[in-house]
Amino acid sequence: MEKIFTKEELITQVLEVFQSKTSQTLTRQDGQIMLQNLVHYFQVLQDWEQSKIEKKSHE
Repeated sequence: MEKIFTKEELITQVLEVFQSKTSQTLTRQDGQIMLQNLVHYFQVLQDWEQSKIEKKSHE
């Protein structure tokens, strides 16, 4: 069964990944913003794919 992560767990994981990429100390707020940006990024990709599917269905 898949593990469902809480928002706090996801923020912690994001910070763990991105902290190793910078010398600056990242805050939980930084992690929250990065997580929101990732979610928005994938929403845009999903919207583009849906638009592409809808466009093909109208041809």
